[in-house]
Amino acid sequence: MYRCDSHMHTHLSFDGHPAATVEAICQTALARGLDEITITDHCDINGEVEAIYAHYEMEQARAELMAAREAYAGRLIVNWGVELGQPHQYPREAAALIEAGGFDFVLGSLHNLTGVPDFSFLCYDEMPDALMHQLFSRALDEAVQVVRFPGIHALAHLTYPLRYMAKAGRSFDLTPHIPAIEGLFAEMIARGVDLEVNFSTLRTGLGFAMPDEPVLRLWMAAGRERVTLGSDAHNPADVAGGLDDALALLRRCGITKTVTYRGGVPHVHSID
Repeated sequence: MYRCDSHMHTHLSFDGHPAATVEAICQTALARGLDEITITDHCDINGEVEAIYAHYEMEQARAELMAAREAYAGRLIVNWGVELGQPHQYPREAAALIEAGGFDFVLGSLHNLTGVPDFSFLCYDEMPDALMHQLFSRALDEAVQVVRFPGIHALAHLTYPLRYMAKAGRSFDLTPHIPAIEGLFAEMIARGVDLEVNFSTLRTGLGFAMPDEPVLRLWMAAGRERVTLGSDAHNPADVAGGLDDALALLRRCGITKTVTYRGGVPHVHSID
């Protein structure tokens, strides 16, 4: 069984743990039996342009990654990636980053709607259901823009807002959004963009992945049998945390393959 984790952050992400060096991540990955990892430090492009977050130090990140790749050659595949947030909101700057980076893997994500704070900053405790559905509908619309952005290899944590709704004790029915999700999947498949199963929420005890079984079954129904897998670790201790639960979820859904990227080229692996 091929074990990989394609979403993790070092100390160079604006929310990374100070102990999250590439070296520490690689050591944990080896200890947990991983074959391949991809470092995907944050670059929320709107946060860069609007000076909301600390600047992404790409050259330092690249240097640390390449040193680790050489040091762990033959023991662990170490890929150079980025989690590029909201590329459609500042397309010129996002395109320049992708061109300059030469990344193995570009993970597109949507942490906030245009002109709206990150979903993690919103208060869901007393938010009307109708507003939660409106926000999620807008998120699906903007996710289409993310996957249309040139150079994106996979879409991260599709149901990201549900993490924060669940933390606030709110339930959310995805049923009204199924047609929009199916439309998004058709767009992704047409463009060769993969779907990430982000299992950070399994690690932290929320009891579901992002996305979870109902959405993964829609992915299968759309004709896709592979996904990328990501722990979304911001601390070395969390690398691959929840991976076994995520693999069990894939098996329940009939998904038999994972995919990693090296030099922008997909490499497909069996989960059994």
